[in-house]
Amino acid sequence: MATFQDLHCSVTVRIRHDEDFTFPKIKEELALKLRADRLNRIRESWGVSDVFLSIDEDGDISVQSYKGTLVITQNAVILTEWLVPLKRVMDGTVFPQPESVLNEAFGARTLVQAVGYEVRLYLSLRFNEDLNHEKMVPSYLREITDGLCGNGPRADVNSNRWACEYVQDGFERRWEVRVERQEFQVRHSAGCKSAQVGSLKEFLARVRPPLANSITKIEALVEPYIASPEKLRGVPFAPPEQA
Repeated sequence: MATFQDLHCSVTVRIRHDEDFTFPKIKEELALKLRADRLNRIRESWGVSDVFLSIDEDGDISVQSYKGTLVITQNAVILTEWLVPLKRVMDGTVFPQPESVLNEAFGARTLVQAVGYEVRLYLSLRFNEDLNHEKMVPSYLREITDGLCGNGPRADVNSNRWACEYVQDGFERRWEVRVERQEFQVRHSAGCKSAQVGSLKEFLARVRPPLANSITKIEALVEPYIASPEKLRGVPFAPPEQA
């Protein structure tokens, strides 16, 4: 039977770097250099056979695979992986591939220095029927989610959204919980300046334990929604052989 830790989430890892004001002019040249010099190694590091490189509608360099998207912008290199079981975030097994891919891509940005690192989780549950919205918000959000911030500032709650920002364990943390008519969303991020850690690898190693603890806290939010899996829309759980 599928459990909370088998739920799919998306994971985004970001390297923030100095603002590169030349990016709009050099992005096409950079994309060609990336294709010629690094794309094969990115594909191998990512464990995929096919990738598609392009300039996206925002004017950024995008590398897409069936696992997710790598984006190179004027001030960051960002990798998002989809359909990641929560247990792989908790035990840290999700991070080696994003670390390798991001380091390979960031290696092409020779004129900028890293200034910070961040990891984000996004969990969305969609339902076949309306949630009991009036009962859950805002009293439900206030009661359940205030504990997530610990001694941090009191959360901002409106009709269907709860959000909080604070600093804990040396990381800048943010939570957002949103309840829509047929959807429940949780977003959580943790980041720090590059001066606090020696590398992306060290950042991911240090952030994993508090991130795992945060996921444990999410379980209390999510359990009422997964008690009846037949009410969930789509395929929110990872198959046992992939979990």
